[in-house]
Amino acid sequence: MRFETAHEAPAMADLARYHTAHAITRVTHDSGRVVLYWDDGRVSRFPAEWLRDNCPCPRCRHPQALERTYLFIDHPPPAIGEASVDDQGDLEVRFEQQGERHVTRFAPGWLRERCCSPEALAERAAAPEAWDTSIRSRLPTVAWTDYMNGNAGMRAWIEALIDPMYAALGTLWRMLRDPRYHLDLRLEAGDLIAYDNNRVLHGRAAFDVRTGERHLQGCYLNAEDLASRQRLLDRA
Repeated sequence: MRFETAHEAPAMADLARYHTAHAITRVTHDSGRVVLYWDDGRVSRFPAEWLRDNCPCPRCRHPQALERTYLFIDHPPPAIGEASVDDQGDLEVRFEQQGERHVTRFAPGWLRERCCSPEALAERAAAPEAWDTSIRSRLPTVAWTDYMNGNAGMRAWIEALIDPMYAALGTLWRMLRDPRYHLDLRLEAGDLIAYDNNRVLHGRAAFDVRTGERHLQGCYLNAEDLASRQRLLDRA
């Protein structure tokens, strides 16, 4: 059994900024989630499955391509064995999974940006949209008691979506791996391929980034532009 230390984990590999003026002061956990307490009084809750799915260590992310190599449907649901703040202020989590321990580290700024507390969601809310009396016909409505039954009710409603979401995502991944839905094409120099991003997922087979440069240009077209061209061709 290999025990991987959290300090092997690289910086979180996406485009977000991780600077934060706030520190994690206390951590509690059970097998299914971690609760973080911040120095400004905010509380953040993160499910174990979500944390494990976002592990940034070299075993779970390709060091060069920075893409996931860990796929949650290949493993049983993780349990949190231990969670604490390390000497750098990062969250360190030890996962227990199928008799194996996996330790990883999460930057506090990265976690802060992904906090889903009501206060955090309010901070990230979109700017107000200007409106006039025409909005009357398109006002969204919802029963207050259906959605808001105190903070506990709202939190329970939001958190209840996490497990079904992972179940649905697992179904999607199994379909993606099914050979019936695969079309493999090898592009040669000068080839162009077009596909509808609303209907087709695209990717590439594994390659070694150290073997040389790859040249691939991509562009995007609005579906409306293609439909407009089709109408012009129909008139010709």
